[in-house]
Amino acid sequence: MDKQLDLATSSIKAVLETLSTDSSLSSIGDKKKTSAATGGLSLLDLKNEALLSYLHNSVLVLLGKLERSCNADIDTKKLEELEQKAVRNTVTQRVVLEKGVRGLESKVSYQVEKALRAYAKSKAEAEDKEKKLAEKENDEDDEDDEEDGDLLMFKPNPKLLLNNNNNKPAAADKPKSKHHRGSDSEDDDEPKASTEKYQVPKISAVSQQQAHPDAGPNTRGNKRQVKNALMEDYLEATSATPVAEPSIGSTILDHGRGGIKSARDRRKEKEIRDYEETNYTRLTSIQKREQSNKKKSGRHDFSNDSFFGEDWGFSSKSNVDSATKKRRSGGAASVWDKTKKRRR
Repeated sequence: MDKQLDLATSSIKAVLETLSTDSSLSSIGDKKKTSAATGGLSLLDLKNEALLSYLHNSVLVLLGKLERSCNADIDTKKLEELEQKAVRNTVTQRVVLEKGVRGLESKVSYQVEKALRAYAKSKAEAEDKEKKLAEKENDEDDEDDEEDGDLLMFKPNPKLLLNNNNNKPAAADKPKSKHHRGSDSEDDDEPKASTEKYQVPKISAVSQQQAHPDAGPNTRGNKRQVKNALMEDYLEATSATPVAEPSIGSTILDHGRGGIKSARDRRKEKEIRDYEETNYTRLTSIQKREQSNKKKSGRHDFSNDSFFGEDWGFSSKSNVDSATKKRRSGGAASVWDKTKKRRR
């Protein structure tokens, strides 16, 4: 164990004597070998040198602590000076990495990525051009080889000529027998007149096109929209296609006496709701208008309100008086009415 400790301390001493705090910059290499930028030090070189110096100084601090723990006869003042200098250099390089290099990388990252993408794009385009040129040269060679064979394509076919003496079609126009069908393989590529019966193409059944409520006024669906609400309700009731329906009871009007909302009414309400939501305005509804008209006309009182879905307005005083009052023909007043007028 003592021999191993002696070897470790001797090696640490040798490292401390040979290394220095500035050796990180000298160990990078000659300045001639490094590719220096024209305007100064590049960002990548600065990052590499700062990181290497940071690691070197941190190693020096660790070696100083190991030397102090292993060897008690070493000069502590000199060791402390080296450690303090290494710590200061470590802090400096850490600040350079954190504050300087990282901020510059965040600012230049977009430009670097843009330049890399442009380079990759130009490289891919150059490769595509080379491939196209190579394919074009191969096609030209193939065309040169096929030109000699293409010259015989436009020769006349003697089988298609008519016999002037007998006015009969040639052997090619006659129906071939089974014996000659297999031998004449050249005429198989010629177009043949089809004698089959024309059949109407079968079209699969399609449900009736419904106008989409969100479609525009000039779309096809709205042009074909059915204008009759009863027909729309009938089609909706008889169709078997799955359609989104409103919740039960939401379409009943006036406790069942006002009918049921049709699809057109629901679309109109949806248009009003969309208009109110987009324009941040509230439109007066039809029910509010009717209530205001009733209040103005004086026909809205407590006796006219509905009770359990029934209208009890017939029991009001005005209706009873109008129903029990005797109507006089000719507009002649009674004696009592005449005396009233005289007193006035």
